[in-house]
Amino acid sequence: MTECDGYFKKSLFLVGEIGEVDYSFPLLMNGDIQLAKTIVSPVVKRITDATRTLIQEGAVEVVVAGLLPMGCCPASMTSLLTFANSDNDFEETRCLKAPNEIARYHNKQLQLSLQTLSKDFPLAKIIYADYFNAGMLLYKRPQDFEFCSETLTACCGGGGPFNVNVSSWCGSPGSTVYPRPATFISWDGIHLTDAANGIIAKKPEIFRAVGTWSTEFTWPDVALRGKAIHIVLLKLLWHAYLYFVWKERNVVLYCQESPSVDRVWGLIENAVRSSRRLGVPNMQRKVAKGYQRRCLAA
Repeated sequence: MTECDGYFKKSLFLVGEIGEVDYSFPLLMNGDIQLAKTIVSPVVKRITDATRTLIQEGAVEVVVAGLLPMGCCPASMTSLLTFANSDNDFEETRCLKAPNEIARYHNKQLQLSLQTLSKDFPLAKIIYADYFNAGMLLYKRPQDFEFCSETLTACCGGGGPFNVNVSSWCGSPGSTVYPRPATFISWDGIHLTDAANGIIAKKPEIFRAVGTWSTEFTWPDVALRGKAIHIVLLKLLWHAYLYFVWKERNVVLYCQESPSVDRVWGLIENAVRSSRRLGVPNMQRKVAKGYQRRCLAA
């Protein structure tokens, strides 16, 4: 193994978010959402190909980010407002529907593509980060995060309804900065403020495609490396999760009972709690061997 290979295996790669600029051009031409949708497939393919290349080069952990709410971006609001002819062109947050619809469509296609990619590389940890819904929370409930009510206004800009002026961007002569940037979602009409980025970094939903039983059983050996106590606990939790999901599956299939998420979670929680009494390493092996026996029996 070369030094570079070692770095790749120990590193977390972030891909994205990619595509917003690509979709902005057809929207700016005539506001036609269908035209913008025609380039979603090639954009998603390029993102997927880049992720594939990283894994082929040795990466084992890759986070692929979806798009943020494009229709809430002050620059988009300024440029595309002329194509909004009625209240139906706006969402309840007063964000533009068309750009947000493109972002949702892009994110859906990206998730489907990553699911296929995960099947090609079952031992890689390919994670989709849902920036869109995390971002929408800021516009739906700004008061919860101490943002001002003018959620679509840039903190720094050259004036106008959304403080975005293409002739006087943030930092140009004539532009101004509102006090207390931490109360704004957008910094310059395009980029988020540090405060907004900090919240989204803590809020995104993380999705990982599920593989076969054998793949899921061996996945921790690749993704969770080391002997630190938190690594051992994570492996314990993972094996407990697999074991009890498998057990619940058999109950549903062979005992004709309805599945119960609460029942499965209760069993997992009890298994993790009992690790204090039984010793974490021993409990991990016990749960893992139990699951393995059932895999072989199947």
